[in-house]
Amino acid sequence: MIGYPLLSVPGQEIAFRSLAFARLESLLPGRLGAVVWAQAGLFAWAHIVMWNWWAVFFCMIGGVLIGRSYAQHRSLPLAVAQHALYGCLMFTVGWGQYFVAGRFTGP
Repeated sequence: MIGYPLLSVPGQEIAFRSLAFARLESLLPGRLGAVVWAQAGLFAWAHIVMWNWWAVFFCMIGGVLIGRSYAQHRSLPLAVAQHALYGCLMFTVGWGQYFVAGRFTGP
């Protein structure tokens, strides 16, 4: 709950919200909704390294929520805070096992 927001989240947000968002906006000018969904898809797919579809599914939802907020406010610190909050929430409610690579082997 301490290491994750400090070590993992900022790098992911720089990559997926700041850099990917800017690149996708140049590829999809005037289509902010498509940019939000595309960056959320990239963010979700990057979590395939967790070896389960739950991580990808939940990251798609989180990616859309954080992406919409980023599109509105253009604040990387806000995106980092949201990502950290959502991630810590997943661990708090018991879904954290799906976000530790190789830990989940089946139902």
